[in-house]
Amino acid sequence: MEQAVRHPDGTMITSGEWTAIKATACMIKTDLLALPPPQDKRARDRLKTKTYYQSFFSKDWDSVLVKMEQHQLLLTLCAAHWKADHILGDTLQVKSSASADDKYDDESMDANKLKPQQSSESKKHSAI
Repeated sequence: MEQAVRHPDGTMITSGEWTAIKATACMIKTDLLALPPPQDKRARDRLKTKTYYQSFFSKDWDSVLVKMEQHQLLLTLCAAHWKADHILGDTLQVKSSASADDKYDDESMDANKLKPQQSSESKKHSAI
């Protein structure tokens, strides 16, 4: 998705800009996860995915897409909020982690840039 988000002149965004976009998506994900359970009984035990929010919190979903575009103006350059929608949908699929080392899993957002993951054991040794 990083390659789809571009500047108005068509140039690629920087890794810093992409990091900022992902951080905004994570912030908005936190807002969505804080919503109370819906009254609809069909929502019970469902994963909180893009479809879940579109089905049970459609106004909130539309609102967070606008909020995401207000924070990241590059996402407004295409119609129908599709970039914000896609990025936020992908972000919802990433499991939340209490670990500061696992703030965001880049591989889930960008399958084109697969990198081998360093095990936690090797991370400990490299830090020494």
